[in-house]
Amino acid sequence: MEREGDGADGDAPRTDTAVSPVIRGEPVDIPTPIWGALVQEDMQRLAAGGEHDPADPGADGELHLPPRRLLGWLSLLAFVVTAVLHGVAVDVAAHHDPAMGGFLAWSAIITSLAAVGLGVTAAILDRGRTLGIIGAVCGLLANPWVVLVVLRLFAP
Repeated sequence: MEREGDGADGDAPRTDTAVSPVIRGEPVDIPTPIWGALVQEDMQRLAAGGEHDPADPGADGELHLPPRRLLGWLSLLAFVVTAVLHGVAVDVAAHHDPAMGGFLAWSAIITSLAAVGLGVTAAILDRGRTLGIIGAVCGLLANPWVVLVVLRLFAP
């Protein structure tokens, strides 16, 4: 009794597989994925140059846009606001109004915590990782309470 797919002699097992044409060197029509082919418009855009972040084709074949760096920039902005508030608080407390200086110092502490939180979040989510790490470290170092603790360590 001859099985389906057997050779002409009936004894040989079936050897054809999906890759058999490739193994035998026969030409195979393989479609190119859409995301892998460049069209003329893409070639012109690349030749023109310019500042752009290319989209990344993921494992699923869909285009994934590059992550935004907004959280990293917000972390740096919060650090700058912390540094400015800290400087103004020291000046106001030294010359004019200690109560207002204390309020500005507490405001600097809160914005410093915001800088650290935004920076850590940016680093974890890869939304401006480098900027977020810089903002978090600088925001921590600009915190008035941290500055006070460090200065007390070096006091005689």
